[in-house]
Amino acid sequence: MAQQLEGLKLSEDQAEAIIEKGIEYGAYSDEMPDTKKAKLAAADEIVAFSVDAYVNDEIRSDDDDPQVAESGEQIEEILELAGVEIDDDGTVTYGDPPENGGGGKSDDEAPFDPDDYIDGYSELSVVTKLKKVRELNPEEEDDAAILQAIADWENEQDKPSSRVLSYIEETLGEPEPEPEPAGEATDEPWDGYDKASAVDIKKILTEARTDEEDPLSIDQVQYVLDYESGREKPPPRKRVIDFCKALLEEMAEDGKADDKPKRGRGRGAAKKEEPAVSNGVITLTREQILTALDSGEVTIEV
Repeated sequence: MAQQLEGLKLSEDQAEAIIEKGIEYGAYSDEMPDTKKAKLAAADEIVAFSVDAYVNDEIRSDDDDPQVAESGEQIEEILELAGVEIDDDGTVTYGDPPENGGGGKSDDEAPFDPDDYIDGYSELSVVTKLKKVRELNPEEEDDAAILQAIADWENEQDKPSSRVLSYIEETLGEPEPEPEPAGEATDEPWDGYDKASAVDIKKILTEARTDEEDPLSIDQVQYVLDYESGREKPPPRKRVIDFCKALLEEMAEDGKADDKPKRGRGRGAAKKEEPAVSNGVITLTREQILTALDSGEVTIEV
């Protein structure tokens, strides 16, 4: 087991972000721990193994082997989340990890201020506010986000501008839910799939393919691929997706090979019976003699 890292200082949110990546990349096979202490210990272990793989095993993103390079990218991503930097000579430096695990709002982030986007907005009259927000284009993603933030800000005020809120509500409307494609995979491919690591999933699929009683089918692999690709939290695992795609291609090629007609005689054609040869003497059967006589190729002299 890799040694613990005494210089690593993580918050609970940062530890959760590292554990989520560890689960996604198959570096951590358990569920997210329940307590802060357990989360910090799990994250510490994941980072320790990542440092060991980077320094001692030299698993880097610039490796010539594509598989090693992919693993190197994952390791470096975990190290970045932990604020760990490693010099070329293997010296490990513990910096400050990204706030809140590198995503979302930090506790120190300033609240939204509409004056930062519309000059003097908070001091404007309702009529002028309405005129200014109408200048924003709801079709533009950034402007739509500002409109929504202004609406949220207005709702927090003691006297919100109802005309502004009504305009924004009518303009943005309710987001339409994305239609689910037909046949979308929404149920786990098997019980415990979501908790399984990428390594475990690949192992299960590989073993199922050689099962003589109930071999793995192309439809089953496709379902796993669709389910994994459609996951939101935790996000899809590239290793599982790439494995399923490669497995589908391999199974498709095997199917084509099985469908190829056998070389030689066609379907239903009788196998031509060759004369038997023993000690230089050719022995003909009665059927072979009659066939030769009918063809006129052989005559019998009495």
